[in-house]
Amino acid sequence: MAQSLFTQGIKIATVDIVGGVIGFPLWWYGRGLAAWTRGVWDWWQGYRVSMGVGVWIRNIFVPMYGSDDIAGRIISFFMRVAMIVLRSSAVVLATVFLLVIFLAYLVFPLVVLGLVLYHGLGLLE
Repeated sequence: MAQSLFTQGIKIATVDIVGGVIGFPLWWYGRGLAAWTRGVWDWWQGYRVSMGVGVWIRNIFVPMYGSDDIAGRIISFFMRVAMIVLRSSAVVLATVFLLVIFLAYLVFPLVVLGLVLYHGLGLLE
């Protein structure tokens, strides 16, 4: 039995709307969260490696530019300590920033839903 175009349109629209409303949170907190976590982790790993804190720590007592005199060794040591502190601080700040962004990703749909219920429908008053 053939259905009218109107009936088919209603069925498709209903399935799309219901599927979208139910499917969005499942995707956002499922596959979307996994992809987001993987992307954030990969970026953080790349940033951490690019800062090279481990290389600076391993070479803390190696004189810079092959300067073997005592002044060169002292200057190299303090320069490396300063770079270790600054680069470690940058990695910590990036970590905090990424954690804030990650938490914002988790909370964003809930905030939007709350705003829609409050302003759009007049609920939650």
